[in-house]
Amino acid sequence: MGEVAPSLGLPETFVAVKFKKFSPPMCLLPPSLHRGLYEGGWRMMDVYQERSFQEREACRVKLLEPWLEPVLALFEGRVIDTPKSAMPSTHFSATFSATSAVEHKIFIIGGILFLVVELKFTLDIDDNFVQLFPELLSAARTNKSANFANLRVFGLLTDVSSFRFYSYDPLLNEFHSDENILVNAKRDDFCCDMIQVSNKIFSVTMYAYMEVLRGTVQSSQRRSENGDLSPTGSSPIQQLTKTPSVSRTKRGLEFAEEAYKKLQEVSTDAEQLEHIATDGLGLLARSVHCLPRFSDSSSEKNPSTAKELRAVAEGK
Repeated sequence: MGEVAPSLGLPETFVAVKFKKFSPPMCLLPPSLHRGLYEGGWRMMDVYQERSFQEREACRVKLLEPWLEPVLALFEGRVIDTPKSAMPSTHFSATFSATSAVEHKIFIIGGILFLVVELKFTLDIDDNFVQLFPELLSAARTNKSANFANLRVFGLLTDVSSFRFYSYDPLLNEFHSDENILVNAKRDDFCCDMIQVSNKIFSVTMYAYMEVLRGTVQSSQRRSENGDLSPTGSSPIQQLTKTPSVSRTKRGLEFAEEAYKKLQEVSTDAEQLEHIATDGLGLLARSVHCLPRFSDSSSEKNPSTAKELRAVAEGK
């Protein structure tokens, strides 16, 4: 760590680092979705066993998937994961490899990279942390080339026992720390504790989704004020093959803002929380439907619920 840390503005020993704090607003998923996550996580351990039996990083990656994939699926193809892909090189890679494949690189429509997930067998080694931070810088560089130079990028470093969230603010050129969520090794407790991790990943994703939509709408408004009335703008969303109209993007942002507000509401009553959070996800679905999916090979259909997807599967 000693060779790279000074280049990142960090002390030579990680324990000496005093980060400023940044946490995106917490968004809560409905209890019914929590139950689905619990069941999926439990079944995954029926196949791969509990974390304490895993002696390879590759197996531990599988234990994370049932808590990550259903959360990203809520964005119905407008947020995608590119697992085990290399980060673009930065000048730090000459000293420390920042180009190795990371477990998960998560993008928002238009190729905006907002979350990097690094899974390690142990988090006791300083170099594990120093590998994450150049990757956040690399992500920021990727976004700069896509005209999103000021978008905060997030990193998750985990051994599936501790889930440590960080972020990098390109505007301030600062690394910030966030939550460190600890989960129990015992299967029952692990599944309960991982619900908090899923809520956190969802909160990070919602924050980034909102920022990208706001940035896209603001870019359109600046172009209009400068007299540029061309139908295609310079933002990544506007460069997609199936370009959404400015009005649809604005409408998507309006639904997203309603959803964001609703999903931050807190209730100690499980039934009321179910109602609030389900309404919030319904508004999120209306938002993502205003935007195209990543793929040109995708369907025109947008089933948001299990019932709607079942109807598609049955050819209705």
